[in-house]
Amino acid sequence: MTCCRRSDGSGGAREPLRDLDRVPFPDYTDFPWHLYPNRIIPLITGRGCGWGVCTFCSDVTSTAGRTYRSRSPENVLEEIGVQSRRHETSLFAFTDLKLNSRLDVWEGLIRNMRDRAPGASWIGAVHVNAKQPHGLDATSLEAARRAGLVRLTTGLESGSQRVLDSMKKGTDLNVTSRFLHDAARAQISVRVTMIHGYPGETTADVLETAQYLEQHTAVIDRVMLNRFQVMLGPSFLRRFDDAPEGFPGVRAVKRVPRLAIASHQYAPAQGLRYARATQRLLSAVTRINRKQLNSRAVQFEGVM
Repeated sequence: MTCCRRSDGSGGAREPLRDLDRVPFPDYTDFPWHLYPNRIIPLITGRGCGWGVCTFCSDVTSTAGRTYRSRSPENVLEEIGVQSRRHETSLFAFTDLKLNSRLDVWEGLIRNMRDRAPGASWIGAVHVNAKQPHGLDATSLEAARRAGLVRLTTGLESGSQRVLDSMKKGTDLNVTSRFLHDAARAQISVRVTMIHGYPGETTADVLETAQYLEQHTAVIDRVMLNRFQVMLGPSFLRRFDDAPEGFPGVRAVKRVPRLAIASHQYAPAQGLRYARATQRLLSAVTRINRKQLNSRAVQFEGVM
């Protein structure tokens, strides 16, 4: 959270800007486009995340994530048209934490994207809600592909439902599986983020995660596997401070404010069985990451 003086001169954190339609469109005219193979315009439709409670996530406690706020669908579409004409491009990367946070914005993109930017291709990140499709059902994904969507990123995080529930991730592995298969049928490339070493994760959880990836190798194009890091902002550290006995495997927690992290050790990760399970997980990740990318998504490789 950024602290600065309020308009009345007092200290503390300013209230987040609510009317995002007031923000001028960025001008990338001075960007050195000639140094890049593709002119990919970054766009953001909303600040924060419509879910916003994952215990590990520092994004939702940053200045961009304090509460969820969204631009209007028409304002987003207007910028798409402006940027497409100004920079003579039809490639867009949406940088929202969860592009389907506001359903009318998501559906507006699907209906109107190529009207505003003919021949548009675009990518973004979504949250696969455990209880409802929220714009990610098979019919919507097929329509999104026709509107130029070529790649989605989603936070799988773990192949263990128990670990996901501990993270307060709000996802269900069976629903995510259906989404992955529906996206593949729609010819949309999918990449997933994952976390290894989340406190409470056991050898059995790591094996479940490896098995989940093995079972979905054909419908996942890329995996970004991250080692769990205790951040100073997210709720995990507050929960640990309140009841460290609830995390018996976590020890030597030491805050490093200049890096906004807390170093720690996770005792179960030191065992041989855990290490062997991790090796199986890494093999599954490598197998996926060696796959040939969906040809429609290649031009966005290296972005996000």
